[in-house]
Order: sequence, then C-alpha cells, then structure tokens
Amino acid sequence: MDLLTAERQLQAAQRAADVESLDALLHLQAVGAGPDGTVFSDRITLIAIWWNGR
Repeated sequence: MDLLTAERQLQAAQRAADVESLDALLHLQAVGAGPDGTVFSDRITLIAIWWNGR
C-alpha cells in the first residue's frame, strides 16, 4: 500500500470512528500532534473515539 492510500484510509477511518480499521492502520507506538500541539498516541485516539461513540 502506498502512503497516499494509507493516509486516505486513515482519514476515512477517523471520520467514521471505525475503531477496528484504526486499530489495523495505526502502530502501537504511533504518536501524533494536533494543530494546537497536543501530543497523542493511537491508543488514546481509539479510547476517545470509543468513549465518544458510546
């Protein structure tokens, strides 16, 4: 899979709150930063999506 395809799949999974796809796409040690500089990990993202989708 090329980088552009992977990024599009990741964005689609985030928009859909698709925890299963996010789990498959994100590495356990992945970290990211939001536009305000907040640092987060994929596990925090998955928990937040799960919590907000309850």
